[in-house]
Amino acid sequence: MKILYNNRLSIAYKQLKKEIKKLRIKQEVEKIQYENAEKVGLLFEVKVDSDIIKIEHFIKTLEKDHKKVKALGIISAKLLETIKKPLPSVEFFTFKDVNWKLAPEHENVKKFIFSELDILINLSMDKCFPMAFIAAHTPAKFRIGQFEPASSFVYDFMIDNGETNELSRFISNVTHYLHLLKK
Repeated sequence: MKILYNNRLSIAYKQLKKEIKKLRIKQEVEKIQYENAEKVGLLFEVKVDSDIIKIEHFIKTLEKDHKKVKALGIISAKLLETIKKPLPSVEFFTFKDVNWKLAPEHENVKKFIFSELDILINLSMDKCFPMAFIAAHTPAKFRIGQFEPASSFVYDFMIDNGETNELSRFISNVTHYLHLLKK
């Protein structure tokens, strides 16, 4: 079963790369200062309850910096039933909303993809194709994600979280580099 999934994943990344090349012909990365950014989009994967608390804290930090935040998370249907919705700016979809080609199909995904964002940050800690798909299709001026060779064509800036695969460390690294963004 793992071999079938890996083949699907490989094909999905190849198709996405081909699709993005068509969409982004001659599109240059816009230089953007964090201080001037108004709208920030967050993508994340929830594996445990504590992930939501970390995301919620990061959203509040961004809002203190006067950013309008829109967040979209992927979560298992079982975990979705047990959590309360954290903030009004946070929406979810489940793995059941992902089609055979691994592309997400949910109303919240469509709304997010049509959002115009200054900065898009994918906080997914593992290779999560649905989030890379959304990041690639969202018209953001600047995209940040965790270093992953398979999705390097999606992001303008990638951060290697090193050996530890901790969300809180990645958020700390993102915050550090956001404040270094200069024109």
